[in-house]
Amino acid sequence: MPGKPVPTLSDCLVERSYERPWLLDIWEPINTKAPSPSRCLPYCCYVRTVIFYHRPYVQKPPTGWRDQQGRFHRSEGGSFADYGQVETRLSWDDVVEFDGEQFEIGGGTVVWRLGRWWAYRWARRRQPQRMAA
Repeated sequence: MPGKPVPTLSDCLVERSYERPWLLDIWEPINTKAPSPSRCLPYCCYVRTVIFYHRPYVQKPPTGWRDQQGRFHRSEGGSFADYGQVETRLSWDDVVEFDGEQFEIGGGTVVWRLGRWWAYRWARRRQPQRMAA
């Protein structure tokens, strides 16, 4: 996509298997103060958003307003309590460079590793573009 910045792997841990050199394992650190999995459950939504929900789930009280007669009118249902949400840098279909080759980011998950949260993703080497004859 023109004008879209190319993501870098500068602060990511990247692992390449000798048995499968066309695949990369990419570990992107997530900048959050969310606690460990014993108190927190990450949920990936949209393309880059990760929400860290309270574990066990705790429902927030509903919000609303009171009319002149004192009746409560619910304006928003009680959602689940969370520790915040963050946007990851890498997302599905991004293209990154590693060892002079281009790789296309695929799916992944959010995991607890080395005492912090990481977005784990795999990437597949792109085939060189061929010119039409």
